[in-house]
Amino acid sequence: MVNRYFAALDQKQFDETTMAGVFVPEGRIRRPNDAVTVGPKEIGESHARSLGRFRATQHLTSGFIVTVAGDHTSATFRANLVAIHMWAEGHGDPSVHPNDNDFAAGGVLTGRVVRTDAGWRIAEIAMKPAWRTGVGFQEMLQSRSQSQRPGCVTAGTNRTAGPGSGSRRSPSSRPGSPPTRRRR
Repeated sequence: MVNRYFAALDQKQFDETTMAGVFVPEGRIRRPNDAVTVGPKEIGESHARSLGRFRATQHLTSGFIVTVAGDHTSATFRANLVAIHMWAEGHGDPSVHPNDNDFAAGGVLTGRVVRTDAGWRIAEIAMKPAWRTGVGFQEMLQSRSQSQRPGCVTAGTNRTAGPGSGSRRSPSSRPGSPPTRRRR
């Protein structure tokens, strides 16, 4: 089910029917900035706004650890996620070559799935980033903080600013860090 969700995102299938085939009606996603979006329609609309800025995305999952409840009607999971985002024209950093106009993030997915009459569905999913790299990430943070959308609730503070927030910096701005690799 989790792989079906990310396949839908990468194929830009954000419609309510697709998302209802992935989430329970009260399904929720928790974004890295702690914003919570509830319901298949709202989740799809939120992803359409967010991922519409990219010409392509690829979400790669691995290392699933699944714990099935004793009654076999629900399960919790933990997995790794690497997500690559290629900015569309006019987004990200226009001063770099289009093939370098990207950002990537890696982290840990956690969540819960439930068995319904229609099959397994996601009840909740969250991603906690471990790292970010690339260009234009500040644009994404800015647009999220400037617009609180219906169906979205922000809990806590935005923990994405600061070191590792995703902007490509010179090696001297991150003491002890290796130089950021740039493709040319």
